[in-house]
Amino acid sequence: MGSRMIKMPWRARNCPNVMLEVTDACNIDCQMCYKQKGTIIKSIPQIQRDIGTAMRIRRLHTMTISGGEPTLHPELCRIVAMIKRRGLHVFLLTNGVLIDEEYLGKLKRSGLDSILFHVDMGQTRPDLPANPSFSDIQARLKQLTEMANSHGLDVSISLTLYDNDQETLNNFSHFFFNSEEITFLFIARGIDPRNLLVQLTDSHRTSVAVPAASGMTRGIQRLMDYYRVEYGIEPFAFLPTSDGKRTVWISYFVPIIYTETNINPFKIRANHLDAWLMEIPRIFSGHYIHKTKQNSAVTLLRVVANGLTTFRLRQLIQFLMQSLSANNKLRHKVIVYDDGPIVENGRLIACEDCPTAIVRDDKILRCCTADYICQ
Repeated sequence: MGSRMIKMPWRARNCPNVMLEVTDACNIDCQMCYKQKGTIIKSIPQIQRDIGTAMRIRRLHTMTISGGEPTLHPELCRIVAMIKRRGLHVFLLTNGVLIDEEYLGKLKRSGLDSILFHVDMGQTRPDLPANPSFSDIQARLKQLTEMANSHGLDVSISLTLYDNDQETLNNFSHFFFNSEEITFLFIARGIDPRNLLVQLTDSHRTSVAVPAASGMTRGIQRLMDYYRVEYGIEPFAFLPTSDGKRTVWISYFVPIIYTETNINPFKIRANHLDAWLMEIPRIFSGHYIHKTKQNSAVTLLRVVANGLTTFRLRQLIQFLMQSLSANNKLRHKVIVYDDGPIVENGRLIACEDCPTAIVRDDKILRCCTADYICQ
């Protein structure tokens, strides 16, 4: 069965998230990193100005603290508290190298809500061996996840996917679905932004990422095929490219019941009700929701609504019965895949309204191209 997705309603001012860069310094090296590594540590007045700019330009629900590596900023806890006082969900992206129990406790007390750990195969870092195996990656992620969960933080992980590496995708997906403590998996196609710049400046070169006939890029089509075959799930939402001709960003929402012996997912089928449900927070609070923490009651409500409106009463009853068992746990899982920008016929084609945009010089810029390509 083909996937039917709804278009995310985030448009320009209504996009509910922005990335706050607090430094361009970093303590690891990532293959094909979109950032140019530097030594800038932003001052508190600069960061206050960026926060104000972001809130003026977008109706925010979440502010994501990024870098470089944000834990290198000596006043990170103060920055977290500044954002929290604005009534926003505070989300931290970190490689986790400097994370320990004491630091996590300070961040939580400052107001941190969620944390994303980027630990993957394309990194050179001091807390892993050279050319780490997936077992090395998994052990470090488990350690970081357990620490963050012990402080009440919602945990996400990130994967950069190079050259359609199916083995790595399979390993991370298996780890993600079997780790009930992890809510969100963000997957990005590995792109060298310097190659994009070369393609843009050379009129004789075009991107190798030619879109498939369906309007899906090849990377997205492969990912959808993988999750359909391996887990029986379909994406529920998408973001179009800036030219409006194809899909560049897809999102999965997967309610799961964890039993003592296995996991039981409920296969969400997107419909018009999902689009309407996204509008409810905007109507009452003025903004869409971006980063969601675990809430079993809300997850169950969404399962009921989706099961009824897609006429799957038998599957719905079975799932509800399992959710009532005291020994079982109901969780929701979110997967986002970002296929990244491409160059086609001398033009940069990227997300229509970038949900991971950064604030810089009183402007909102796409994070993946801001350091190399004039926007």
